[in-house]
Amino acid sequence: MINDISVTARHKEVLLKCATSTAYFSKTLFENDFYTQFNELHKPILDCLDCKRENNKKKKLIIAPRGAGKSTIIKSHIVKELLFSGIINDKQLFVVYMASTADLAITQTECIKSMVLDQNVTNIFGNQKVKEADEALTNFSKKSWVTSSGGVIIPRGCQQATRGLSYRVNGKIVRPNFLVADDVEDRLKMQSQAYREATRKWFMSDVMELVSKYDDDWTIVFIGTVSHEDSLLMHFLHSSEWEVIFLKACDDDFNPTAKSYMTKDQLRCKYNELAAIGEEDAFYTEYIGETQSKKNKIFKPEYFRYYMESAGWLKTVEMTSNDKMSKPIHSSDLISIILVDPAKEVKQHSKESAAVLIGYHKQTGQIFVRDYRSNKYKPDEFIDAIIALAEVGRADVIGLEVTSLHLWITQPLMAEMGRRGVFTQIVQLNARGKKEDRIKSLAPYYRYGFIYHNILVKDKLEDQLKAFPTGILVDIIDAFGYLPALLKTLEIYPNTDEGISGSIREELIDETYFDRHTTFAKEYYQWQ
Repeated sequence: MINDISVTARHKEVLLKCATSTAYFSKTLFENDFYTQFNELHKPILDCLDCKRENNKKKKLIIAPRGAGKSTIIKSHIVKELLFSGIINDKQLFVVYMASTADLAITQTECIKSMVLDQNVTNIFGNQKVKEADEALTNFSKKSWVTSSGGVIIPRGCQQATRGLSYRVNGKIVRPNFLVADDVEDRLKMQSQAYREATRKWFMSDVMELVSKYDDDWTIVFIGTVSHEDSLLMHFLHSSEWEVIFLKACDDDFNPTAKSYMTKDQLRCKYNELAAIGEEDAFYTEYIGETQSKKNKIFKPEYFRYYMESAGWLKTVEMTSNDKMSKPIHSSDLISIILVDPAKEVKQHSKESAAVLIGYHKQTGQIFVRDYRSNKYKPDEFIDAIIALAEVGRADVIGLEVTSLHLWITQPLMAEMGRRGVFTQIVQLNARGKKEDRIKSLAPYYRYGFIYHNILVKDKLEDQLKAFPTGILVDIIDAFGYLPALLKTLEIYPNTDEGISGSIREELIDETYFDRHTTFAKEYYQWQ
């Protein structure tokens, strides 16, 4: 207990405050590191670590701007816990500190070691002895170490082995009870889906299982900045199991959250500096917590146009200067198309599959997204969803993406359609090129106002469009992206005397997916 420490009554009062407040502890013992006042970015982090928030949870997610001091705060908090855990509650703290690389994790834990050995610490707590861990832990990392009070620190890089971590202290086996993931996902590697999936599997199956199931006294802290919509950080952001602190440096108008961190002029200057070299996205990820600059979004909300369908008539909801829909269109005048994107896994129900109902108006080239089905379907469930959509939309054709992993769906779908008396033409579409290029092929159609969303079923579609190309889910827009290829395959084009002007036609042709592979469409569109 603190009463056992041989210090004055005044010192004991200070120690009691230090034991319960990371802010007070940091300012008292490490004033050279914490030389500025804590501001609006620091206080939520400090309260979260000290369990002073109403929604206190064992899993803590802290998203904060780069350079806000979150890593420095967490290191000071770890030192506090190392020094007080044995004094307050006779607990051996076992810290696993994870970063994107082993070298970076070692750098951070060596910094923690130097803080433990700081003169201000030894003046109060006595000489702190730190020794190399025994073979049980050095097999994991040569840089793991143990304090004289029994605290254990081990650094780990992303995807490094963590299974089986335990340590015997004072005759008792201790499992990790304080896990820190500090910017654990490598920003450059995050563009690789394989890397994201491997990191997610490692963290969920290895790291999260380190804490004891029989001892409830543990904490997991995940800190970082936004790097990708499919990052662990973004997945945890929407989980009810995590206590979330999401801090931004400013709003879209550069109004600062904490002027002592960065002023409005400094933020605007940083943005302009990055924008000058085409890196606006970096400002949004580092300072606002968004994966893309609003300026650089491929599918902007202002491109979205809406219609409502009633008694077979399609009517625009809002008329704008760029609207091509001058009068209502009857559904019988549309070519009814279903585009299908099966999950790209052998276990189809482990990933999202999508089927999108499109209405194509040949006279004007207008495209109506009428409905869609999107879920983690089992094969029979997905076939049911496709057929149900075909019946509702009276589909003329089904465009089906087919690769070696997707052949499972073709014959069963045709057989089931025959059994139910649904005789819709099926066109098999080969998955050529990258899905990103297929989706981007829709961009000019959106910019020039040819695509309309059913206002009643728009949300999931638009969420994927706005998040592209860093979104978690792309199943709906990936299926939709096959539309140009299907139209080319069926030789369906707008009438030459209506709708699209020559200059716009040229851009649509240049940017469509199928024109990356053939000159057929350009030859077709040689207007007289």
